[in-house]
Amino acid sequence: MRCALFIFHFLSMFFFGNNFEPLRMVASIMAIVIAMTFHEYAHARVAVWNGDNTPKAMGRLTFNPIKHIDIFGFILLLVAGFGFAKPVPVNTLNFRKQRRGIFTTAIAGVTTNLILAFFFSIFVGLIFATGAGGMEFTGGFITFGQDASDRLVEFLFWLLFSSVTINIALIIFNLLPIFPLDGFRVIESFTRHDNRIVKWMRRYGQFILMGLIGMNLIFQFTGLRGHPIYENGLRYIDFFGFYFRYGVNYVSGGFIWIWESFWRLILGGGGQYYYG
Repeated sequence: MRCALFIFHFLSMFFFGNNFEPLRMVASIMAIVIAMTFHEYAHARVAVWNGDNTPKAMGRLTFNPIKHIDIFGFILLLVAGFGFAKPVPVNTLNFRKQRRGIFTTAIAGVTTNLILAFFFSIFVGLIFATGAGGMEFTGGFITFGQDASDRLVEFLFWLLFSSVTINIALIIFNLLPIFPLDGFRVIESFTRHDNRIVKWMRRYGQFILMGLIGMNLIFQFTGLRGHPIYENGLRYIDFFGFYFRYGVNYVSGGFIWIWESFWRLILGGGGQYYYG
């Protein structure tokens, strides 16, 4: 199953900005490895359940991240802000029921990411609700105390927070109906193999994807973001820098807000609202 896990300028867009912190970077890298590994393992496991042992034979039925992470793709992720994992090899002809196999294998990765985002958001909400580690959230900035215990809580917070946001990013990105992403595979499972639109997307989908990536890179590295011409018009054609970014922010923020509200109801008071 082809699954390129692009995280477009993720570190710079969601965590660092102008205040680069090694602690956040380490936490974010760990979160990326966890999310990518679970995503790919889910594809492999469900493919085997559907009757195709190719992932198992190729050594992909494992939680060992080394088996799933492409070195070049990972380095590219750190340098350029986006990267990819090794696609899980699948032979759909081996599925007992081909359409069901294609659908469930394609949806397995994002379903796993959804479960992970839901799970990690429980603890992020708890930290926000209690203000653990001397955490304060004011003016859009999150700060912690300086004691050793506070720094430990800070690291755990960024690991959990990064995990929520990264997993939501993977869900939204991979569900785009563009070849070779999982969203395309889902549509493919419900259509005929010779469907004209599907055939066209198989041929040109990767170029559409690269075009969207290229546009995002141009806006990112030319410094156009923040310029009036961008804010007044160009941002509406910057899919990943505008729609994707805010989609990820609002969905992940919604997850956290729900659990923060839950913990406030259970524990009462304390802390500051994520959308306070």
